[in-house]
Amino acid sequence: MAETDAELVARTQSGQRAAFAEMVHRHVRWVGAVAAGVLGDLGAARDVVCESFRRAFVSLSKLPDRRRFQPWLYTITQRTALDWLRSQQESQPTTAIASVGSVEPEPHQRALAEVLALPPHYREALLLRAIGGCTCAEVAHVTGGGSADAEARLARAEQALARRLAASRIATPR
Repeated sequence: MAETDAELVARTQSGQRAAFAEMVHRHVRWVGAVAAGVLGDLGAARDVVCESFRRAFVSLSKLPDRRRFQPWLYTITQRTALDWLRSQQESQPTTAIASVGSVEPEPHQRALAEVLALPPHYREALLLRAIGGCTCAEVAHVTGGGSADAEARLARAEQALARRLAASRIATPR
């Protein structure tokens, strides 16, 4: 039987680093989905994932309830992503990015671009399900909302994505 997060936290706090490696392995997909949901950038999300787990490891002694590791890690990931966004805004002048070339993206690239263009709360829900492999109940647990809220958000996100994909098909000449 697999250990619970609470058991892995306890083992990590007692100095067993392999336990934290197991938690990273267990949660890396949905942490990446949260980071990508906030940032809208998969490349930057990778950096935020690493930093989120680093912050979690350093702060693990401050976790008030071992059973609440997932929501705690979710909060760390969101804050880390927001910190990354702020640092990018401060370090880069605001200029428009011109598209390079006129190569048509592949359908899966277009779909991912449309997901990343959704509002963050929709983007996050879809990415938690698609990349993180989370069920509605897990989305609710991780984000701290109720199951009905998570189901409604996922349904609205899927509808918004369907509208964006339909509009992108109409706008893209074949």
